[in-house]
Amino acid sequence: MLRAPGGGYEARRGSVEPADRSKPGHGDVTYAGIEYAFARRMALSISAGNGLTPIDEGEAEGVAFPVAWLRRQGINSDLAVLVSVKGDSMAPAIPDGALVLIHVAERSIASAGIYAFNLDGESYVKRIVPQSSGADGRPSAVAVLADNLAYPPIVLSGPELNRMTIVGRVRAVVAQV
Repeated sequence: MLRAPGGGYEARRGSVEPADRSKPGHGDVTYAGIEYAFARRMALSISAGNGLTPIDEGEAEGVAFPVAWLRRQGINSDLAVLVSVKGDSMAPAIPDGALVLIHVAERSIASAGIYAFNLDGESYVKRIVPQSSGADGRPSAVAVLADNLAYPPIVLSGPELNRMTIVGRVRAVVAQV
C-alpha cells in the first residue's frame, strides 16, 4: 500500500481511510465505502484437546471485520479477540491451528454453544450444553463436549461448576493457520 494524499492508504481498488468517528458505533477504517472494525489477535493459544495452560504474550495483530456484519451478529469489536486453537477435539468444526473469534462480552452460558473457558487452570474451547437450570435461571449442570468422539464428555454440576470460568463465546472460525 502507498500513502494517499488524504492521510489514508492507497490500495489496489481504492483507499483505506479513517472511519467517521462522529457516527455512533463507528468502525476503525473505511475501504470502498464499507466500514471495518478490528478485532485484536492475541498471541496465545487455547486447547481443543486435553487442555493448555494459558500464556498471554500480549497483542499480536488484528483482523478487520465489516461493522455491519459485527452488528448483525451482536458482536462488539472492542470485546472480541482472535486466538489460535491447538488440538483436534473440535474437528471438523474447528480444525487444529484455526483462528477463532471469541466475544468476551458473553461470559455466561445463556444457551448451548462453543465457548472458550478455563477449567482447573487450563484453557479450552469446547461445546457446552446446559443440562439443567437452577432457580435463578443459570445452569446448575453442563455437559462439556468435544466434536471429535475420541474425547469423552465431561459433566459438571453444582459446586463443580465453580471450577469453570467462561472467557467468552466462540462466534466464528476465521481461518486455518
